[in-house]
Amino acid sequence: AIIITSCSFLIGSVSAGTSEALEFPCGLNATAYLDRENGTLTVKGTGHMEFFRETRAPWWAYRQEIKNVIVEEGITQIANVAFLDTKLEKITLPSTLEKIGADALSMTDLEEIVIPENSKLLSCYVSSYFRNIPWYQNQPDGPVYLGNMLLEYKGTAPAKTTITVKEGTYAINNYAFSNQSNIVDVVVPESVRRVGFRAFYSTAWYNKHPDYSVVYVGNVLYSYKTPWKSETDVKDEYIIPDGVVSISPVAFDGRFKYKTVVLPESLEYISEQAFDSCNYIEKVVVPENSRLKKIDSLAFADC
Repeated sequence: AIIITSCSFLIGSVSAGTSEALEFPCGLNATAYLDRENGTLTVKGTGHMEFFRETRAPWWAYRQEIKNVIVEEGITQIANVAFLDTKLEKITLPSTLEKIGADALSMTDLEEIVIPENSKLLSCYVSSYFRNIPWYQNQPDGPVYLGNMLLEYKGTAPAKTTITVKEGTYAINNYAFSNQSNIVDVVVPESVRRVGFRAFYSTAWYNKHPDYSVVYVGNVLYSYKTPWKSETDVKDEYIIPDGVVSISPVAFDGRFKYKTVVLPESLEYISEQAFDSCNYIEKVVVPENSRLKKIDSLAFADC
């Protein structure tokens, strides 16, 4: 593993070795167990943790006892504010984890994150509170990585910065380089399969692309760049070239004026709201030998 050095609300108890552990259902198929003897909270099960009522996790009353969290294989998402304001010092994450919600790790003493080498984390919400945890504070300025995800650029990029994403990176987080106006070029390895929402918003690199052009980040279709006043003519067909493996969130919007979209065989993933409000689209062509594995919710909302 790579070591990086911050439901229902029913409470029960279960035997954990020689001590009693409190039991907290925290998802349709997820349950957490708190060993009060050593301050370890273990999350077991499959799928995502549910969103907590009134922004409080079911173990809120015991939060000051929690020093260590183990999220086991099978869990795909950590809910917003899950471990907020705990005494958390170390967290162990599974390879199945895809998302870490807003302020899930904020206002903690987190110094160590353990994450598998084959992790495929897609997003982690970075707030000002998250940036205050010891783990983040200890990261040098520049690109910060959380496992195989590029989390964000810490600090302000110097003039005329070229970003070279390291080999093995799987995803680039939402807003990772947003408003870093000094970034003029980006070099991305083929390992990158996902690029988050507004990851390169207002960078010099993004701004230099002409209007009505498609912006690619490696093999990811990141954005169809259009001005606020879009062209008036509706075109017949838009063909996404072969080699594209995913389409980023909100890559297209209502200013995309094509009747038909042709997907390539290589496409594996269409992100949430990828074609949001593209109400000119009448048909999407999927090739017979398509490798498409997943279409996220609302990918074609209001089409």
